[in-house]
Amino acid sequence: MSHSRALIGFWAIALISSVGFARVDAVYTVPTVAPGLAAAATFEARSDQDAYGAPEATGIMRFMLPSELTGLETEFELKRQADNSWSGIGSDGSKVEGACGRGGSDEEKKWFSCTVKFDGLKIDTVSRDVTLEKVFGRGFEFDQRSLVARHFEGQPIGVIKVRLRCD
Repeated sequence: MSHSRALIGFWAIALISSVGFARVDAVYTVPTVAPGLAAAATFEARSDQDAYGAPEATGIMRFMLPSELTGLETEFELKRQADNSWSGIGSDGSKVEGACGRGGSDEEKKWFSCTVKFDGLKIDTVSRDVTLEKVFGRGFEFDQRSLVARHFEGQPIGVIKVRLRCD
């Protein structure tokens, strides 16, 4: 890591520490082929990124995949590679690869996002359906989210986005 990147990471963590605490917003979106499912394709995710600082400075991106998609609590740590790609291993032993960065618009610049693809991801469909019902109840939203989760099961790709906010 270059000296300037290390300093940026240090100052980002110092700023967060001096203001109080950082809150991490994280969302995971599953690309769908059906436009009618777009509203049901985004899930709240969790990340302990505040413990690491800004991913572009530290070269580390951490997140937990929503259990509404897998039925499991699976954590991932992506690390920036020498060729600027990102890859890592999940707590379930699966592999993840991604292309990460910030977008160009003002809103996109607030988020650090990674387009990710999983290999060998573990999915417990029974537990996933129980979790979906618990979170969304039975009905239209449950049905829509179930379709998205089944789509994800067959094609485990998506976009994870995180942002650090000082409150």
